[in-house]
Parts: sequence; structure tokens; C-alpha cells
Amino acid sequence: MKLQHSEPTDCNPPQRVFLLSSPRAGSTLVSRVLNSHSAISSPCEICIPFVVTSSWKFIKSLTTIAKISRYYGAALPKPRLLLGTRRAARRHFDGLTENILRQEGKRTLVVKDPRHAAHVEKLEALYADQPPKYILLHRDARAVCHSFTSTLGRKPERGFRAWLQCTEGMLVCQRRCPERCLSIRFEDFVADSAAAALQLTSFIGHEFESAMLEYGKHNHADDRLGLWSNPKLVSSVKRGTIETPRKPSWTENAEMLTMYAELPDVQAVNRQVGYDQTEAKQAA
Repeated sequence: MKLQHSEPTDCNPPQRVFLLSSPRAGSTLVSRVLNSHSAISSPCEICIPFVVTSSWKFIKSLTTIAKISRYYGAALPKPRLLLGTRRAARRHFDGLTENILRQEGKRTLVVKDPRHAAHVEKLEALYADQPPKYILLHRDARAVCHSFTSTLGRKPERGFRAWLQCTEGMLVCQRRCPERCLSIRFEDFVADSAAAALQLTSFIGHEFESAMLEYGKHNHADDRLGLWSNPKLVSSVKRGTIETPRKPSWTENAEMLTMYAELPDVQAVNRQVGYDQTEAKQAA
């Protein structure tokens, strides 16, 4: 994966920041907290079709982006498949960004979709002339995989595969353009949300606002767009408060832990982003 190395062309706060993570890593919670800032908009999960053209998610992303575009009054190209090309994708997303910020009354857009993390080179190509900043949200591979099985009802191998692909993509991004990246662990965000939110807003270019932590009291486009179909997802998204569990629930997922012990590549990358095998024993 080869990323661009050009520098930002101005010193103003970035209009776009990309929040990268694996699926089930807590990006919805982080984006809702950011969306509760008076100047930051992160209204819903936005998958840019051009970025995922080589993924199974491409066709699904066309349907979702059409729904979001209609909501914000952004014109779509005809045929819609043109969103898989760089020029049409850039024109459309510039217009969508402008409409979101105008309608939400904000100045900075934080774009999040977990699958973007595996295709950062496409984000760089899309905005080669305006290199964006990246928030890299990490979470323990075991917690992510447990969420895949308990919330999504999917097999653990799918969770580990998705986590590994996205986390490796974020590590490449961090190595290639460290000056434009901020890495944060979801566990740290939950443990001290005020400190984490301060770090995030400073990186984006805004002042911290304590009201961000009361994200359940703010309006979010996600609630009106109806992009979530799984009842368990809807329940977790609308919880409205940041909760710190006494004990990670994944420590009791025997099937997942057994598979983790047999995946040295996952273990190695998990340690690389700040997690260690001994944590499971300490938490038990």
C-alpha cells in the first residue's frame, strides 16, 4: 500500500477527518461523542463507494450513500455506479460534505466507516491535493471478535479476519503519514472519556466541550436515517451514556479465546497496538 506524502495546503482546521477502525471497535460511540461538539459533525456511518470498490461492500455502499445523499440534498451521478470512479466520487463527496456541514451548522466533518481502514490508499487518492487527518481507533482483537459473535451472530474467524485486515491497514497509515494520524485505544476512551475527547478535539483543531460526553442529549442523523437494522446494534447505538464494564465480557467466550490462541498473526498485531495475551489472565 503506497500512500501520498504531500502536505496540507493551508493552516485552517481540516474540513474532513477520517475515523478509521475495524468493525465492532466502538467507532459509533466515538463518532457520536464528536458529533455532539458544536463545530464537529459526524452524523452517521458514511461508506464512500470509491474507497471500497474492491470490497464486497461496494454494492451495499451505493444504496446507503444514496439514502444519505437524499437526506442531505446532495446530487448523485447517473448512473450511480460512477461513484466507483475517482472523479465522480470526489465531486459527489465534496458536495455531500458541504451539504452536511451547512445543514448541521458545523465546520468539520468526521467521516467514519470501519471498512475504510482496509483501503486507506483510496482515501489518499481521493484527496491527494488535500491530505486528510486520520483518527486510528484500536480495540483488543478479542473484544472485537466477541462482539462479532454476540452482537452480529457471526463466526469468530470472520471477526478476527476483519480486525486483522483493518488493523494492518491502520498500522500502514501510521507508518506512512504519522504527522496526520492520532492513535487511540477504545478501552482508554471508555476509561477516561474526558481526556480522550480533549485529545481528539485538539487533534482535529477545536476546543474540548464537556457537553460532548452527554451525547444522548444531542440529535444525531443516525437516529433519523434508520441505517441500523439489527436490534442489538440499535440498542447499543442509542444507549446514550458511556459505560465502563467491570470485567470484559470477552473473557468468558471460550470458543473465541481458543481460536485466538491458534492465530499467531492476530496475536502479534494485537500486541503491536498495545494489547497482550496476559491481559486475559489478569482480567479473569
